[in-house]
Amino acid sequence: MITPEILKALLWPLVVLIIGVLFLFLFRKDISSLLNRLKKAKWPGGAETLFFGEANVDKLTPLDEENEKLKDRIHLEGNKAVKWSNSGNIFWVGHDLMWTIDVIIRGAPRENIVHGLRQSLHHIRSLGFVNTPIEIRLLKLIDNAEKSLQEDWTPTQRNTYAGEIGSILGYIGKLAESNQANFEPNPENKK
Repeated sequence: MITPEILKALLWPLVVLIIGVLFLFLFRKDISSLLNRLKKAKWPGGAETLFFGEANVDKLTPLDEENEKLKDRIHLEGNKAVKWSNSGNIFWVGHDLMWTIDVIIRGAPRENIVHGLRQSLHHIRSLGFVNTPIEIRLLKLIDNAEKSLQEDWTPTQRNTYAGEIGSILGYIGKLAESNQANFEPNPENKK
């Protein structure tokens, strides 16, 4: 048999839920407006995030200057012993580089950043990019990240790292494009 005390105990959470839903429904536009104005978040441990559009890597740009300088090497390096048939490594190097950019600009700890860089290095090497500018740039990033302290990962530092990784990713992309004879970068240009 349900006593009045048990009934009160069961109804209390239901009443709070109904009031909460009603509150959210009535003030949804105001709450949405407040959330849209949020520009920065500081996570426990002091990590700050860069929101979309704030990081240089978020901007749609052509190859950066360094990749432009390396353009002449792309054809030569693309014809080296790169194992383009290692489709898993091609996928995962792209994934891991993008994942690393994401964790960097979203405020992840240094250990996560180093993990992403090391994973990317594994796939770079599995593709045959040994003793190449790509491997050298990635090794430099790993070395600097491992020597850094968590406090060193300011928004500016994160932005710089994300940009450098984006540059490496763009370079690999250009190499892959040059390896595919029928590659078309923009299907809208077919018209």
